[in-house]
Amino acid sequence: MKEDFFFDETCDKLLQEEEQMVWRGYARAVIPRHLLVISGFVGAVGVALGVWSNAYFPANDFSEGFTGSFFVAFAFLLLFLAVIPQIRMLSRLRKVRYVITTQRALILDGVVELPGGSLASDLVTVRSIPPDTLAKRSQPSADGTIWMGEDTCTIVTEKLPIRYGFYACSEPEGAEMEIRRLLGELPLVPEIAEAG
Repeated sequence: MKEDFFFDETCDKLLQEEEQMVWRGYARAVIPRHLLVISGFVGAVGVALGVWSNAYFPANDFSEGFTGSFFVAFAFLLLFLAVIPQIRMLSRLRKVRYVITTQRALILDGVVELPGGSLASDLVTVRSIPPDTLAKRSQPSADGTIWMGEDTCTIVTEKLPIRYGFYACSEPEGAEMEIRRLLGELPLVPEIAEAG
């Protein structure tokens, strides 16, 4: 496993007595498709507006120059607004960690899926998922997401249904294998004594 001080410092505090970590992973930087479409549209409008302002408002006098400059500035604002949501999402996903132990699965600082497919930060900092809930998980999707459960979440005074799980998991095959071991569907790996 790749060394990660986040796991060493945080996960050890979360483990219960006689519980051991058997797998750990993180969320890959996969931006949801709807966010790419919206950002692409806003960015395209910004570029079109910039080109249009230069073509129709050449700087022949002060008023035309001011109008053209306003549209160019607005175009840059639209391009900026197109990029910011993706930067926020990538920054958010960098903090997400997944752990499977000998007794349960843990999601640390995860994201949840809202109705319509958009993502939001999970208000529950550490989700502990017991084996009976893990048995109802979805199969890994094309981007490696394994949805594990449903809940409700209050966002800006509105109560919404959400799904939580290992979003864009870095090693979905390894996670799935360890979940199956935890559920007793695969044999446990025998511990090998270290040579001393």
